[in-house]
Amino acid sequence: MQRPRGTRDLVGEELVGIRRVTRVMSDLFRRYGYVEVETPIFEHLELFEKKSGVNVVNQLYAFKDKSGRWLALRPELTAPVVRLYIEQLKSAPKPLKLFYFGNCFRYEEPQAKRWRQFLQAGLELIGSAKPEADAEVIALAYHAIRELGLKNFELRIGHIKALREVLAHAGVKGEAQDPIMRAIDSKDEARLDDELNKASVKEMDKKMLKMLIKLRGSDAIEKAEKAVTHISKAKAAVENLREILDYLKILGVEEFNVDFGIARGLEYYTDLVFELYVGDVQI
Repeated sequence: MQRPRGTRDLVGEELVGIRRVTRVMSDLFRRYGYVEVETPIFEHLELFEKKSGVNVVNQLYAFKDKSGRWLALRPELTAPVVRLYIEQLKSAPKPLKLFYFGNCFRYEEPQAKRWRQFLQAGLELIGSAKPEADAEVIALAYHAIRELGLKNFELRIGHIKALREVLAHAGVKGEAQDPIMRAIDSKDEARLDDELNKASVKEMDKKMLKMLIKLRGSDAIEKAEKAVTHISKAKAAVENLREILDYLKILGVEEFNVDFGIARGLEYYTDLVFELYVGDVQI
């Protein structure tokens, strides 16, 4: 009997290393005032259908229990933790700081560094829309990498709201934006063109969006501000990103790259986004 495809057994130094990572991250999160929470491995299927996005829904391990209720193994942890907040912690003092670790499950093609069962870590800072709050979350990820002693890492920071406001200006609003955002996330230009055509986006607006998602590096903020100066909400999003970056420097984060091409495939991403890479592996 062999283990299921896309899974792995953990023994010896590999398991020791994983335990060290969770210990270092837990200690760091607690120093910043975060409290650990844990949610069930399975939830009602509806939770992920509503909150996790079509890409994740297509990879769910879903099943009916003996009472005929549709359940799913959790594919990610943000939606369950938000469900926990709504059910039990909504009246707690704000801002509310939570962190978590847990195994998640997605039916995707096994490949290097990706598994159908994987350990996810994360945190939520709920109840503050201030740029300082966003900066704190990024700083925690950055300092976790530093404390773990990882080298050759890259921190990329973007702002999805700037992209969404450009699309709204082009007449594409609400859920109609999601296929376009997923196309941007895929880095597939042909797919992006196809989704923009389906949404009847004008050539001028296509050009602006494509220019924006290619902006990277030290002058990306200035170029983005000029590009969206006539779209007030998009300009406000870029200015918000500038404020976050200023607070990041105060928190000791100096090594990062601005990248307006980050567009996560999960629908609950609406504003600031960031990615961390160690070598060519996204973590």
